[in-house]
Amino acid sequence: MKFAGLAGALAAAAISMATAATAGIVSGAYGLPSSVRPGDVFVLRLPAGQPSPEAALFLEKSYPPLSVLGEKGPVFLIGVDLDSSPGTATILLRRAGGSEERIRVTIKKRVFPEERLTLPPAMVTPPKELEERIASEQARAAEIYRTSVAAKLWDRGFTAALREKAGDNFGRRRILNDIPKSPHTGQDYTAPAGTPVRAVAGGKVRLAADFYYSGLTLFLDHGAGLVSVYMHLEKMLVAEGETVRAGQVIGRVGSTGRATGPHLHLGVRLFEQRVDPETLWGLF
Repeated sequence: MKFAGLAGALAAAAISMATAATAGIVSGAYGLPSSVRPGDVFVLRLPAGQPSPEAALFLEKSYPPLSVLGEKGPVFLIGVDLDSSPGTATILLRRAGGSEERIRVTIKKRVFPEERLTLPPAMVTPPKELEERIASEQARAAEIYRTSVAAKLWDRGFTAALREKAGDNFGRRRILNDIPKSPHTGQDYTAPAGTPVRAVAGGKVRLAADFYYSGLTLFLDHGAGLVSVYMHLEKMLVAEGETVRAGQVIGRVGSTGRATGPHLHLGVRLFEQRVDPETLWGLF
């Protein structure tokens, strides 16, 4: 979908730290939560009878209207990246003909866990001969997150990949030998090896591969910017290009790659925003 002056619109939708009320800004409507946190996914629901906007612009990302079973009208599924700053942000609704509406959203501060470890250097820095492989794998993952298909491939709410409780380590910051590492961009679920892993929503397998860090890894593209990734699998039960349904068993828990024991690392990106999978459950 193309929008005139998209760059300017995105800039207008960028986060605003002003605390005073802004002319034309609406709050407390559209079924929005009172506040959101970095890593959250939330839903904007249009009031009955209101024409659907062409897009909702938020934190420099453009979200399309979605039709979801059980909903009375179009909705917008919106993500808050884990590095988003606290304060007041604005959702900009763009309608046909150029009319706009602004909705104020409060982003609350979220404190992520931090872990400091001292380890043998070989466990912190990969061997030189593996650097090219690791860079290539990271580039392949980034390309999948960036190129999710435009059409939504799921039709209802989301399904937990495992029954086990999440380790609550989304966003965890690790400092290894005084070297800050990238934040943990998913949730870990400890489960016995071989436990069935289910697709969180309908979609298509974009990649099934063995990565250095994440071992046997599946990337599912659910369309409309939503991608889920399943890491450290013992076995992958679907192949690249295959269509899957919500709740389908797609693999089994393992400890492949750089893992200290059997568990599932589940990651979710929404238009490249790093979001907490646990905030998907119960949205619809």
